[in-house]
Amino acid sequence: MKKALFAAMTLLILTTSTSASQAATMRYALIIGNNSGLDGDGNTPFAPLRYAEKEAKRLKKKLVGLSNFAADSKRTLLLTAATRQDVRNAVNRLARQKKNDEQMLGEVESIFLFYFTGHGLQGRLLLNDGPLYSSEIGNMFERVDADFAVGVFDACHSGSLSPKGVVSTPGFNMFNEMPKEVLNARGRVWYVSSSAQQMSYEDTQIGGVFTHFFIKALTDAPRNGPGITLESIWNFAREKTVQFTRKQNRTQEPQQYISELKSSAPVYFSFPLKRTATLRMSRELRGRYALSYAQGQLTEIIDKKSGVAKSVALYSGKVTLSYIQGETVTLVKTFHVEDGGDLILRSQSDLEAAVPLAYQSETLWAKGTDDLQMLELRRKTGGTSMLLGGSYGYSFAADGLLTNGHIVSMPIRLDFKRLYLASKVGWVGEDRDTGVWGYDADSVVMSVEGGPAFDIYSNRITVGPDFEYMHLWQEFNDETRQQSDAFSLGAKATWLFHKDRRFNASFFVRAGEVYAKAAAASNDYFWGFCMNAGLTLFVRLI
Repeated sequence: MKKALFAAMTLLILTTSTSASQAATMRYALIIGNNSGLDGDGNTPFAPLRYAEKEAKRLKKKLVGLSNFAADSKRTLLLTAATRQDVRNAVNRLARQKKNDEQMLGEVESIFLFYFTGHGLQGRLLLNDGPLYSSEIGNMFERVDADFAVGVFDACHSGSLSPKGVVSTPGFNMFNEMPKEVLNARGRVWYVSSSAQQMSYEDTQIGGVFTHFFIKALTDAPRNGPGITLESIWNFAREKTVQFTRKQNRTQEPQQYISELKSSAPVYFSFPLKRTATLRMSRELRGRYALSYAQGQLTEIIDKKSGVAKSVALYSGKVTLSYIQGETVTLVKTFHVEDGGDLILRSQSDLEAAVPLAYQSETLWAKGTDDLQMLELRRKTGGTSMLLGGSYGYSFAADGLLTNGHIVSMPIRLDFKRLYLASKVGWVGEDRDTGVWGYDADSVVMSVEGGPAFDIYSNRITVGPDFEYMHLWQEFNDETRQQSDAFSLGAKATWLFHKDRRFNASFFVRAGEVYAKAAAASNDYFWGFCMNAGLTLFVRLI
């Protein structure tokens, strides 16, 4: 998952609820990359590799970004140029962390990934100070004691690492043949880059062949729902490795081994799909929420504070929303999210409309929580919004032109998805005293405007033509009275803040030409430049 911008991503597991048990998965990983290694006799049997340590670093970055492994070193450990003690210490750290997580969170589902890229010989991996034997590796898996363990080994003769009792199953699809009603896989799966009699290859262009295609599979393997399953990643990496090495007149056939596999279901191991939907959490909403995908294998925890709106990017497809109160889940709701969908989660105590301008919403469900908060989930749909407001502006006109300075009006505005239309009726007043002569002028103004609208975060900007008509009553100091009409054609820009609330403020600037009577007592009309600016306060009606 690359886009997370937004939500507090964690590997927390949800415990029991009053209505259902909500599962998520804790993930632990030990990634080892060694360019060189010693055998048991202290000799170096192979020339140093060029890419193993770089690939290990690259793999960790991909696992954090795509596979829901933690970015910190508590649960995702990277070792390069590792020694035997380094590996033992790392495994012990992961085992302790798993126990700490269980004490804090209760019974949890867990996945452990052990990935090694480097040199290997029959039954052993070569580290900087000596070999790591297959029996030791098996003990490390037992030490972590994850519900589902994955070992991936990119090393020569890595097929010989299978411990006693493990059965080679190159043609057996464990994910399809095991009971599908079981939601979480348990047991152990090992993926090795070559059989016991084969070499594993490095290429000058792509590095370690199997590791290259394993990493590539995290994004390119066929996707199922919100993510890519481990089965799909394995099949992709194996097929691409075989094809690539055959073209180089080499034989490298990765193998799959299983051990103690009690039950199985699709294990989602990578989530490269872009988030194309949005969940908007309204201002007054509060509490801790969880969003879960793929039977809880990808779970995100969101802590929402009252008074601050929040937007969360969603994957399309089936999503489970949970409300967590203390250590219990008091609400669980599963719903389908359409590609590009826009959902709104709000408390009914919110005063804000919680729907951006030019949209409407329909309620999908509403339910109370134990803390008396009533939640509503709404789906945003296209529609028309109506605003009614009060406005003040001041006009600057060419000298000698009869227009009014202070403008008070009541505008009404309609917003569509990418357009807006507005009209207003108002009163304008001005008085002028030149010292020689003067007058008071009042007028009624009506206008219509419209044009394109652009949404930028919580703001809505519009630019478009504006036509105004004014009827003026003018009384001079000598009590002479006259009436006249004025017309103006201009361009108007508005900047409306907080387009997703019930109350909005909008600044406007208008510039154009006005055709009006001269300010003095004459019947002459002429064109002149006019500009005004002001503030409008809106209340949203629809």
